[in-house]
Amino acid sequence: MTTGVLLYSFNNGHTDYSRLTVKCIEHIKHYLDLPVTVVGDREFAGANSIIVDPKSGNRRVYQDTSVNWFNLERMCAYDYSPYDRTILMDCDYFVMSDRLKELSTAVDDILVHDRVHDITGQNNLWSPQDCQIPLVWATVFIFKKNSFVSSVFQMIQHIAKNYTHYKNLYRLRFNSYRNDYAFAIALHQLYGQHTNCYTIPDPMFMMGLGADVLELTQNSLTYCWKDQYATLTNQDVHIFNKDFINGL
Repeated sequence: MTTGVLLYSFNNGHTDYSRLTVKCIEHIKHYLDLPVTVVGDREFAGANSIIVDPKSGNRRVYQDTSVNWFNLERMCAYDYSPYDRTILMDCDYFVMSDRLKELSTAVDDILVHDRVHDITGQNNLWSPQDCQIPLVWATVFIFKKNSFVSSVFQMIQHIAKNYTHYKNLYRLRFNSYRNDYAFAIALHQLYGQHTNCYTIPDPMFMMGLGADVLELTQNSLTYCWKDQYATLTNQDVHIFNKDFINGL
């Protein structure tokens, strides 16, 4: 049974996702030792590259600026992945342990985080008022190919096509299509209240917007938030402030 990592990487004129992807691949190769497939707008060394023209039309506000948000291809991850078991992750998520490889060996259908830990202590990543169902974080989504998981992705695509309806039904505060919400709705529709069937037991570590990356090495992240400085070591982390890559 094959296992690999699937990334998405599209530059949008504001953020250099290609540089993030190169760094992300380096960490994956070192800690997970798994093959990598990148769906994006260019080829990457050390990875199988699938070049696509991303669906446009979606936008988001990032640091008070409205930018293109090429996040609509993610709903097709089941079809893009060449692996039996897939670790789908954002290219600004950096592995510094073998935890995801361990989880991938245990997945029956789906595993995803339903909690986050803000390492800066801001704890403003989301509010319970943002969504009327338990939120999941599509930043990392581990899945095994089977008929049930295929139906989950079909449901996600249906939600995307009818996003206004589901936005109103679940009283979502975010107007633009967001994978976190679409994945959460699909899992709610197909699993009901049985959230323990798909949740990763530990929270996802995240460095929230506003904090600055001082150094990112192969096994550590040094950052500052206001006048506080800290180093995170051998811990997977999602870095929300993507502009740090321009200084490396």
